Amino acid sequence: MNKFLRVASFWFGSVLTTFATSVGLSDTATLVQGRSGTTWDDATVALGTFDDGFVPTAQNRAQWASHWFTTSTGYYASAGGASEVSAELVLADNVAIPAGQLLYVWITHGSEAGLYSDAAWTAPVASTLGLSHTLHFSAQTVAIFGAFDGAHLVAATASTDLSIVTQPATQSVTAGDSVTFTVVAGGTAPFAYQWHKDGVDLAGATNATLLLASVTNADAGEYQVSVANAAAAITSDAATLTVATAPLIVDDPQSQTVPPGGSLTLTAHAEGVAPFTYQWFKNGVPIPGATDATFAIPAVSSGDAGSYIVRITNSLGTAYSAAALVAVNYGPALSNLSVRGGMTAGQTLITGFVVSGGTKPVLVRAAGPALNAFGLVGVADPRLVLYDGDTVVVTNDDWPASLAPTFASLGAFPFDPDSKDAALMESISGPHTAHTSSTGDGTVLVEAYDAGSSNGVALSNLSARYHVGTGNDILIAGFVLSGSGPQRILIRAVGPTLGSFGVTGVLENPQFSVFLDGQLVASNDDWSAALTSVFQSVGAFNFLADSKDAALLVTLEAGHGYTVQVSGVGGATGEALVEIYTVP
Repeated sequence: MNKFLRVASFWFGSVLTTFATSVGLSDTATLVQGRSGTTWDDATVALGTFDDGFVPTAQNRAQWASHWFTTSTGYYASAGGASEVSAELVLADNVAIPAGQLLYVWITHGSEAGLYSDAAWTAPVASTLGLSHTLHFSAQTVAIFGAFDGAHLVAATASTDLSIVTQPATQSVTAGDSVTFTVVAGGTAPFAYQWHKDGVDLAGATNATLLLASVTNADAGEYQVSVANAAAAITSDAATLTVATAPLIVDDPQSQTVPPGGSLTLTAHAEGVAPFTYQWFKNGVPIPGATDATFAIPAVSSGDAGSYIVRITNSLGTAYSAAALVAVNYGPALSNLSVRGGMTAGQTLITGFVVSGGTKPVLVRAAGPALNAFGLVGVADPRLVLYDGDTVVVTNDDWPASLAPTFASLGAFPFDPDSKDAALMESISGPHTAHTSSTGDGTVLVEAYDAGSSNGVALSNLSARYHVGTGNDILIAGFVLSGSGPQRILIRAVGPTLGSFGVTGVLENPQFSVFLDGQLVASNDDWSAALTSVFQSVGAFNFLADSKDAALLVTLEAGHGYTVQVSGVGGATGEALVEIYTVP
């Protein structure tokens, strides 16, 4: 006797799913007649038993699908020895079968065992399958298993009526709310469920209902559920969850360093419920009119440096960004001038400095007694006078102890308490000169320091005028170029041209050398007329035509201290002026 097959293949959409299925008897399957030769006889229908001893009855019909039968003792029809039997499945509701649905019929007939299949488009549909065995089927029937054994045809159906009756619904909620997604499946139970978010399985989400407690912005997305029963699996439509939240800043404004005159743009981006309102702050103070997602300054100046944040508000709350620190990089600058020379009573060493871009404090020192600690014989009691043009600004003879912390902060060597060295600090702008004198002989070191912050106001010119001798009595000027990167520097040693300003005894043919850590980096004697335009750009006076003054435009690396030594060609002596300018 022929056996029934336990494995069937079913089509769902365009995907073929193969699985073992429980095959039971269909209450809609009625065998109506058999045929012997050309005569059709009424078929007799009887209930058989399953392999496991289960006996199908009208009362336990719901249990039939959970049992197997493999012999012709199942639900069969006897045609009284007829060689052919016709089975009819009655369609009660006349529902159309989806286009492309494939239905399979397995029939064994002696040695003629085969698979007959037909595509069904509407129901009922008559199909001739092999040995004129005609089957009519409903939309709920996707497979019919039958077997011939002489006059016996055993027929059964596998129910695959799986559908989603109620799809999960799209929702919009507020952060902190609870959300429930529900699906209702139709077909033969039991059902298995798996929920997905944005295509990824949610661990443990295996019920018909998905509960999300106290949602956040991270829960927003698309949710779907896959449903399966013994015969099929389908996936629901996507339900979108939108979570309304207070602003969540996902892009903070970034710290920047901007050159003077450069542009500054700060931007912040937030997620949450629109619309948003914005307010930018600088150093904790609201910026008038700065109420967009982007804050911009077309041309930055020193006053724009600071800490910036933005406040973003919507209907559900407020968020503050992280601070963006904005620095204005003014590049290299002259920060210190020092001039050392031998002094006799009645001589005056004149140092000059120009403060550009505003006002800033400048510390000026005249060291005499303090030089004794370095093996020099310093003047006993130097005196300082600060001039603005011809006007005396401030005078100092003996330094105030209150300046000691400033010395330390600027890296200047300390003076002994109650020493006769001189020092003063004054906030100035534009050109000023400091005159240093003494009542006795000795060596003096005059220093000028930029004592302010790097805010765009800077020393743009340093200078010193003194008598140039020979040997240890040449004019030596040191300067510090602070910051980083290369900087163009104009260095001038003026002798002959000083005569046009009424200075007598000038050095007729000056020359100079520039040193870094004792290594020669540049030198020059005389000057080129091509430098005239550079003189004008920094506000330096012109040299007399064909004079023997010296000048050189050189590029130096910032972050170092340099020394300029001015001497006379051939050992000549006289009054000379050394000047150092930063050149844009």
